[in-house]
Amino acid sequence: MVLDPATKDFKTYAQEFLDRADAVILRDQKGSPAWEQVSLKPVAGRPVFQMQPPPYLTPQIVEFVKANVARIIDGETGVPARPGDRIQ
Repeated sequence: MVLDPATKDFKTYAQEFLDRADAVILRDQKGSPAWEQVSLKPVAGRPVFQMQPPPYLTPQIVEFVKANVARIIDGETGVPARPGDRIQ
């Protein structure tokens, strides 16, 4: 999930699916997040990557995605399939 702490609008549906994020890409921000009543507890312990555009991708993000796609293709995620998951 990509989060921008400077954006006050944190969509309700994004909060509902936050617990499904494998990692968080967090836009670099000075100060406190502008979000109100948003908890990041659902992603506690997940990898967090800092990003300051441009560029939007860092080598660390690319490697994380490559590694996780390889695990999915190999069936080694250790995570049970969720409704709607598709591997092609």
